[in-house]
Amino acid sequence: YGLRARLPRDLHVQMGPGCPVCVTDAPEIDACVALAQQGLRILTYGDMLRVPGGALSLDDARAAGARVDVIYAVTQAVEIARASDEPVVFFATGFETTAVMTAAVLLSDPPPNLFVLSAHKWVPAAMEVVAATPDTKIEGYLAAGHAATITGHGIFEPFVAKHGRPVVVAGFEPLDILSGLVLLVEQVIEAKAEVVNAFSRCVTREGNRRALDVLFRVFETSDGAWRGIARVPRGDLSLRREYAAHDATVRFAAELAAA
Repeated sequence: YGLRARLPRDLHVQMGPGCPVCVTDAPEIDACVALAQQGLRILTYGDMLRVPGGALSLDDARAAGARVDVIYAVTQAVEIARASDEPVVFFATGFETTAVMTAAVLLSDPPPNLFVLSAHKWVPAAMEVVAATPDTKIEGYLAAGHAATITGHGIFEPFVAKHGRPVVVAGFEPLDILSGLVLLVEQVIEAKAEVVNAFSRCVTREGNRRALDVLFRVFETSDGAWRGIARVPRGDLSLRREYAAHDATVRFAAELAAA
């Protein structure tokens, strides 16, 4: 919206941790490309196609003849798998919001030939890494409203207490962003550190408890690398052992090891 051009010169807004596409690490892309090159059918969201791995993107693999198809919802992956006898691999990406949808599908008796290669991420863990960096000069955090609809804004209270920096949850419209920045600046000036919910039309303190239950019945947090940031402790969402039958890293472990 061109907001940066209208901000005061001494107000610096740093972007991060970024979108789930840009933080998907190259080895995660490489694993998916390797499965595609070995003839497996890959389904993923369109914004993942051109993200580079160590050498190739999924779009490069598709251009070379691999079967990589774009879908718009994980439910399409279920439909495609049900209509086929061959293995179908869904390359699952996104933060808490899309991870809930992947989890819901795996809780709904998915076809046995549907496998999930998870690159889902857990946002609060990345915030912790940024705040704990010794030379960080960040004075306040604008938390993403879409992720907070799932987690709730209460999840940031221990973060604020630990690091002494304010967090404001905001939406994505221009006025949402500007109001969030104003609320942060006011706290910095007044030397306050509180969690403020500026996106109350969508976000509550508790979040979506049903969605969180679904999410953590299927996934558990694990350590992982986020592209352009660092290794993030508990920053990845990996499938629990109970769902190993649909875990592409388990089913195709030999293929991935040989890649």
